[in-house]
Amino acid sequence: MVSRSPPAAVPCMLRWVTEPAACTAECGLSEAALKQYVNAAPGSGRAMLADWMKANGLTVAPGFVVNYREELRGVASRDLAEHTDAVAFFRGKLCSEHDVSNMVTYTLNCEY
Repeated sequence: MVSRSPPAAVPCMLRWVTEPAACTAECGLSEAALKQYVNAAPGSGRAMLADWMKANGLTVAPGFVVNYREELRGVASRDLAEHTDAVAFFRGKLCSEHDVSNMVTYTLNCEY
């Protein structure tokens, strides 16, 4: 996902890679807690976010987490729009649009 996108398209991810301490300070979390979210976020749903928030004593997602999630969704949306052949293939094989989105993104990442 990231390898095909310029860093400006995913600034939260770039910031996480270059300034993890600043990201964790902004969120008020340990690096391990935020890393757990960052690693699980691609392809995850609301249930994972809710479970992660509960495990970390949060009732509201930190701004960094919300923005990170939205940036990943944006990249996935572009993948779907730009690779209609892969979308059609996976729609014929999978049940949910969520699964189709994940498989298209994962397949494209395998090219790099």
